[in-house]
Amino acid sequence: MRIQTIRYFVFAISILLYSCEKAEVSQENTTEKPNDEKTENSTGITISINQDGEMDSTCYMVDSMNTYVLVVSTDSVIHNPTDTIAPIQPEGVRNGSEDYPFLACDISTGSLGLYLRDNNMERSNSWVEGYIVGYINGTAVSKSVFDAGEKETNIIIADNADEADFNKVVPVQLSTGNTYIDTRMALNLHAHPENLHRRVKVKGKICQYMSTLGIKNTGKYKFLEE
Repeated sequence: MRIQTIRYFVFAISILLYSCEKAEVSQENTTEKPNDEKTENSTGITISINQDGEMDSTCYMVDSMNTYVLVVSTDSVIHNPTDTIAPIQPEGVRNGSEDYPFLACDISTGSLGLYLRDNNMERSNSWVEGYIVGYINGTAVSKSVFDAGEKETNIIIADNADEADFNKVVPVQLSTGNTYIDTRMALNLHAHPENLHRRVKVKGKICQYMSTLGIKNTGKYKFLEE
């Protein structure tokens, strides 16, 4: 996966450099250019040029069949909106891997969650860690209960063990499918009220769940004892 991501990154940089050259030519041939005008060249690369003639920080490349989109941005992240965001990060930086999982706040209030919401995107196979602070008794995060209870279908996690603000939690689906049943049996607060306030990391898909961003298809977990 890392090798493939690096290849995407090298390819993206080449596209980015080509886009800059095309943008300069386009600007030279235009006497006036309004603020933030979008220019599309023959390769299907859409770029933004501001009033100073500088290219916007993000470029989007769509192939001729419109089968995929590759996004290169200034945060050194390659985004594939059809499924997964694959960060290129140095070791020690949280990137959603098992060794460097995201924090709950990255999804609930951080830039990752904001990006996914704004672009209606999902992120598969991601590890997220936090404290189990309760569950949702309903179909929306506003129905969060910060205690153990009767529900086996979900839990909510947060950065703080004593969190009581539903805007700062991440709901985690606990499914009954063969791939997910072990996680459900181990994490749910009905069978294990002692899990309340324990720190855990889970692996799943970051996507819309309980009227907010949550984690579904939760197939793996690991308690993080401090």
